[in-house]
Amino acid sequence: MNSKILQTSLRIIRQIVILACVMFISAFACFALTARTGDSLIIGGEEEINEDLYLAGKTIVIDGTVNGSLYAVGNSITINGYIRDSVIVAGRKITILGDIGGGVKAAGETINVEGKINRDAMFAGREIILNRKIFIGGDLLFGASRVFIDGPVEGSVFGGAGDLIIKSRIMGKIKVVVDTLTLTGDARIEGDLTYVSENKADIHPGTEVIGNIEHIMPEYKKKIKTIFPFIILGGVVGKIIGFFMALIVGLVAVLIAARQVNSAATIIAKKPGHSAGWGAVVFFGAPVGIAIALVTIIGIPLGVIAMMLYLVSLYISEIIVGLLIGKLILIRAKKTDEKTFLFGAFALGLFIIRVLRFIPVFGWIVRFIVVLFGLGAIVLATAAKRPINADSGN
Repeated sequence: MNSKILQTSLRIIRQIVILACVMFISAFACFALTARTGDSLIIGGEEEINEDLYLAGKTIVIDGTVNGSLYAVGNSITINGYIRDSVIVAGRKITILGDIGGGVKAAGETINVEGKINRDAMFAGREIILNRKIFIGGDLLFGASRVFIDGPVEGSVFGGAGDLIIKSRIMGKIKVVVDTLTLTGDARIEGDLTYVSENKADIHPGTEVIGNIEHIMPEYKKKIKTIFPFIILGGVVGKIIGFFMALIVGLVAVLIAARQVNSAATIIAKKPGHSAGWGAVVFFGAPVGIAIALVTIIGIPLGVIAMMLYLVSLYISEIIVGLLIGKLILIRAKKTDEKTFLFGAFALGLFIIRVLRFIPVFGWIVRFIVVLFGLGAIVLATAAKRPINADSGN
């Protein structure tokens, strides 16, 4: 099944763009935040945090109150308490039992929700379970192998799944791409039901669908004229989701290695020529060296490790250059401590890079330049005997 055609309406694209802007503003507003790292992070039931909260750890449990937004990355994330604003989390197992005043964006292997989400919800994972006790006050967007919806959704439902089971009230319309669709007798759909699938939906007796029901067979050639605009828009959605992921990874990198990332960004500003030159050497030379290592039995382990480091370095390059761009723009506006300033600078810089990458042809040039300078900075920072101190303005 082609994931690029999961988006089947202009409305959801518009909603995602709005949410992307909201997320960017929220991330950029991290000049008031609390950041914590550790193997096990627990926000106790009596604890109240009156600012945005950034967490990175193996096990994360939030029983208390966060009077701001929550950004968390971990193996297991459980939210039992109250989050006043938005929640953006990524982990293997995510459980939401509390009350979320804003929207939720979550990516994980298993996502289990029993709490209240007052605005839109966006989920991506292997299995998504929305239990009977849930409440979603806005739209629901998902992408997963299996999705089970047992609680009310005040808005519309969009997404793609292998198996989709709905046994609750949906106030808006439903537009999905699925392998199988099951509507139980408890289901009530206030709007239209449109689904793309090779199989006819299993609609149990007692199910109410107020609007029209449309079953579209996934025949590419027959539907190419209709689907083509959504393929393009689906690419846009992919870029926005990519921005979400890069933002989370970058914020974690700044959180746990602020000095190293800042030093690498400073190297580009002080030695742009050296950075670009070494970046070109690594960009073109490393794949050749890796290929040579992989064709020799003894060098295979080294080649695999080098290839992994090379791919990670390509990703980190954007983080470093994004941080530099943000610092250059915000240098005169710095009024907070070093780490919070770096958070805001990185968010702004990454946003600018991703916007430039939308431009045809020019976007590829931007990506290439970012990689060259970023790789070069990594090489120079690694080779330095000690990290280069940030310039006096930072």
